[in-house]
Amino acid sequence: MNLSTSAPTPSTSTAPQPGPSGVKPSPPPKLHTVLLEKFLAKGVPNADITVYRDFVLQHDALLEVLEVKKSNRTAVAIREAGNRLFLEKKYDEALEKYNESICHAEFNSEHLGMGYANRSAVYFDQGEYEFALYNIMLARKHNFPEELRSQLLQREINSREKIIAGQSKIAGQVPPSSRIGLNVEVNAKLPFVAKGIAMKYYPEFGRGLVAERDFNTGDVILDEKPMLMAVEHGLRYSVCSYCTASFRKSLIPCPNCVSCMYCSEKCLEMDHRFTHRFECGIMERLRNASFNTSIITSRLFFYGLTLFGDNLQLMMKSCWDTFNSGGNPFDLDYTQYDPLEEFKTMHKVKFRLPKANIEHHYRMCAALHYAIFMKHPLVQSLVVGKTYQGFMLQCLLNYTRVVFFLMKDTLADPQNRIISFLSPIATVFNHSCDPNVLIIPRASRIVTVVLRPIRKGEQLTSSYGPTWWDIPNLPLTFDCRCVVCVLGKKGSDWCPAGRQLPADANRELKRVCDQADDVAMLNAAQQFIQRYAALYPEVNLGGMVKLFHMLLIKVTCCETDARDRMRVLAAGII
Repeated sequence: MNLSTSAPTPSTSTAPQPGPSGVKPSPPPKLHTVLLEKFLAKGVPNADITVYRDFVLQHDALLEVLEVKKSNRTAVAIREAGNRLFLEKKYDEALEKYNESICHAEFNSEHLGMGYANRSAVYFDQGEYEFALYNIMLARKHNFPEELRSQLLQREINSREKIIAGQSKIAGQVPPSSRIGLNVEVNAKLPFVAKGIAMKYYPEFGRGLVAERDFNTGDVILDEKPMLMAVEHGLRYSVCSYCTASFRKSLIPCPNCVSCMYCSEKCLEMDHRFTHRFECGIMERLRNASFNTSIITSRLFFYGLTLFGDNLQLMMKSCWDTFNSGGNPFDLDYTQYDPLEEFKTMHKVKFRLPKANIEHHYRMCAALHYAIFMKHPLVQSLVVGKTYQGFMLQCLLNYTRVVFFLMKDTLADPQNRIISFLSPIATVFNHSCDPNVLIIPRASRIVTVVLRPIRKGEQLTSSYGPTWWDIPNLPLTFDCRCVVCVLGKKGSDWCPAGRQLPADANRELKRVCDQADDVAMLNAAQQFIQRYAALYPEVNLGGMVKLFHMLLIKVTCCETDARDRMRVLAAGII
């Protein structure tokens, strides 16, 4: 990867961290746990999914959670809490409170404009003058009070003066054209995947990706748009509910509920079209019954239903007999992109049935989602009769299995809040504690970069959390069978003690760290790893892979910031 342009130090926004898909999750919420314990106490081994559904429906009263409605009174109280945080210069927390206030403000009320105006004050203090102007524009569009407009006008004048004086953060930023993207020959039918990558079934791992040619450190081998994404409840006022972009928290609300925000009108429209129209108005009940981002399991069903034109009969006819039959995304032709064919391939994914203690959770999750969605008027109108209701229930169970088999997670911020994504290719990478690629989720894209040289015939692997050169003892929900762990169980050392870099290499190590900026350091680390790859695994070389890994995330964060600022400019604020 050749990144010749320099990158500034990233802003305080946190880069997404490659995810802990297999790391032990936080415990399920109380409702899920309570109902599952009650069910298991009945002593019904190997119960069919319909038994779980009937049990949940018998406890229907527990599903009723108050859905918060939009309220100007609530919006004012939350905005005042944001004001206190702003005065304490806790800007990120203040922005989240202002976003929450914007979500609670009633449609077309002045409190929408007030929330946007308060956000503009935060951005001005942060030196994000373009974002300040963007939010001033939003405030005016949403009934900001006439008697306060002189204050808003003065902030607009001050922001424009700062930009004219050259104090804009856009100056010196990496232009969007230099973003980390595919830099190798691509697959003729899958132009977002490098040529020379294929899917393979491994006896010990199941589906995986194999290199059919050599790849070098820094090769960007995947730049994929996810099929579906989901954000943890605590992130709903921080990132876009559709594409998961943070857009520096400069988000707009769903006009009908208080649970979702978006980075653009387009994302709002797309989310409503494919999944949110089925969730809007029942989000709190769904989150009460879900754990982590398990809501993505039901989204897969409704995404498919939308692609079938809301015709459940047609969906059932096409999909009923193809569960777990085996689907290979490399058989698709993305030059003639058909999202329905892509969905059918995901529907067919072949998976191993989980162990009984995990399957209990999956069945309870599917049953809870079924019971809640069947109270939604739109779902009631589309899923009519026992046959179609049974199909929906079976889909929810199978998609729960598929999603938790494939889904990748990423830690979105220092609070370890999770974003999850499901995609045809990126979710096929298996875990290794000695990964040879890094998956970097970013707004609406999943980029995968080679960390160290890969030879023809090697499996392509990412880390679900632990690595031998960083955090080797992070617990996983599965028995890891990677080469590091297999050798460790045999009492062998993965990194031989006698293997050392030559003296010249140690001097190069210092030169790498002495580079003037992050991009120069990234390129130097890339060259170092490529040059001494024959000595891998070695302690210092592992440390260089760790540095390369960290710098990739850091530079990606810088480029995301640059693109966000260019998006604001494109909105016509200047």
